[in-house]
Order: sequence, then C-alpha cells, then structure tokens
Amino acid sequence: MAKISADQVRVYFAGFDYGTATTSIGVEMAVTGLDPTTVADSAERAIAGIRADTVEWAGLYDDSTLSPDVGGSAMLGSSTNNVISVHIGTNVGSVAFAGTITQLANKAGGGVKDLVYQEAMLKTDGTLEKGFTQIIRTVFTGSGSSTLLNFGGSSLNGARWYLQVFSYTGGGSATITLQHSSSTAAGSFVGTGSVIISTRNSFISSIASTIRQYTRIIKDATGTADVAVILVRS
Repeated sequence: MAKISADQVRVYFAGFDYGTATTSIGVEMAVTGLDPTTVADSAERAIAGIRADTVEWAGLYDDSTLSPDVGGSAMLGSSTNNVISVHIGTNVGSVAFAGTITQLANKAGGGVKDLVYQEAMLKTDGTLEKGFTQIIRTVFTGSGSSTLLNFGGSSLNGARWYLQVFSYTGGGSATITLQHSSSTAAGSFVGTGSVIISTRNSFISSIASTIRQYTRIIKDATGTADVAVILVRS
C-alpha cells in the first residue's frame, strides 16, 4: 500500500523550483551492466559496472521566474552549482534524494488544443544519494531556525547537506549554518558547517566530524532567504 501521495513530491534544481509544474518525476539509481561471458559459459553472465544514475522530469510548460523553462534554459549543459533535490513527502525526516546533475535536454511541445508540456533529461555527474528532508522550502526573514530532524543516533563518518537557495533579498549576504546536538536542550547545539548566500544558487557542504542525533538549520539576522535542505548522513 502506498505511503505517500505523489502530490507530496518536490523537485528543486540549481535554485529553481520544478515542482509547481511537475506531472511526473523518475529517479533512477543504477549501474551499467558489464558482460564477462566467455565461450566456456553455458549462459550469458553480467556483473555490475559503474554507477549511471539519472533523473527524468515531465510537467506543464511554465516560464515564471523559478520555473522548469527558465531553469532548463539557464542550466542546459552547465556543470556549475547544479544540485538537484527530490523530496518524497513534505515532512522533516522524509526520504529525499540529492546529487549533482547535468541537464542534457529541455523539450517543450504539444498538439493543437492541448496544454503545452515540457520534459527534461538530467544525468548525474557523480551519484545520487539517499538522505532526509531537513527543510522542504522555507522562507527565513531575519534570523531563524528550522524544525529539528531527529536521526536517532550519531554518525562517525560525517555528512553532506545539499542547499537550494531560491532567492535572497536584503542586500549583502547571509549565512546558513547546519547545527547538531545530542539533546534538544537550549544552548546545546553547535555549528558544523556554514554557507554564505547572496542570490539564487545551490550548494553542497561536506562535514568530516561526527554528526549527533538532532540537526537543524540556522539563518543569521541578515535579509530574507528562501531555501531548502537535504541532509545525507554517512
């Protein structure tokens, strides 16, 4: 039985929100098949090769500010700040997938009297990672902190957090920080990685130290930031 309705899926790419127009999204984590079959074998054999993850997106045509059309036009073939975030569910702690992607195709079209549809083909330039939603999409005005993500334990091998910045206003720049703690007590949280933001963008921040049970995102008191975060623990 399905646990999550598809209307709770959110898709963000390089600071663009693909979700408002999405009709379907496919995340494939795969490896290429290698053929080690020899003449002495009685049947064809196969072994796993290198990772070949992909994302396929389709939706209604939309050319608003953070839309798939604007994002696809800006990011087609780009390998700069190209983080993709796919959130399955809308709650903190929901399963999410993240990685870096190159958009290979941006296609729009439709028949007479039909709505105009759009498709995008996105190929990883590494691997997709399965993580957890820290923030789906939240606007911080001034200082603020996100809801706690309770992982239920610590990680000895660090983590990565994927940050989507849809917009920033207020002049200058702001700092987004991941904090962690072994309890929910006031004053127990410590920062473990910060990103300075000033405009629409996307980032990956890697952490080598131990990440404790509870995590949250903190924004400093400067400006207004519209962001989303996925946390992947090692």
